[in-house]
Amino acid sequence: MEIKIDAIHNELLCPHCGGAYMHHAQVDVYTRTEDAETTVHTCVGRFTTTVGTVPSKSTFNPSPRRGGLSVRFWCEICGKDSLLTIAQHKGNTLIDWELLHGSNT
Repeated sequence: MEIKIDAIHNELLCPHCGGAYMHHAQVDVYTRTEDAETTVHTCVGRFTTTVGTVPSKSTFNPSPRRGGLSVRFWCEICGKDSLLTIAQHKGNTLIDWELLHGSNT
């Protein structure tokens, strides 16, 4: 899905409705060397931060083989949640949206 940015104000736009009032709610960082069996998962939420080593197969890492990160947003306009993901793949950095059906508002 295309990542849209307001060119005048340099604002990230909601992939659901195109609104500019996006709030980040949680950041997940997945630190993993290539094809490692474990991943260090750091989760920064609104009130808590957790760090732990977990089996790579059981994470929501957007990169299937290396490190990645995701930022969960909710839109003030439509109230829908979205996940902006950044993944490493063969030296490339891939950015994508995952549309979520829940609401964090």
